[in-house]
Amino acid sequence: MVVMEDRRVYGNTYQRGFKEAQENIIIMGGADFTYPFEMTPKFIKEILKGYDFEIEDRLNGMMEADAMPALHRYIGTPLFSNA
Repeated sequence: MVVMEDRRVYGNTYQRGFKEAQENIIIMGGADFTYPFEMTPKFIKEILKGYDFEIEDRLNGMMEADAMPALHRYIGTPLFSNA
């Protein structure tokens, strides 16, 4: 299921998606393709093994060159993710 949210603020989209979710597994990502949707089967496989949460690391060389502002790429994201 794809849910559309008219209010263009990042948090609104997550809140709407969680509210509308009808299954036990939720896959999140943006329309800008900064997260590799082709890896969805891998994520689901890990969840089905019993993990509660699966996340992809965009700093491991898979991120497109312009997918993240420099401030986030070199300061914010590494700082908050211990990358």
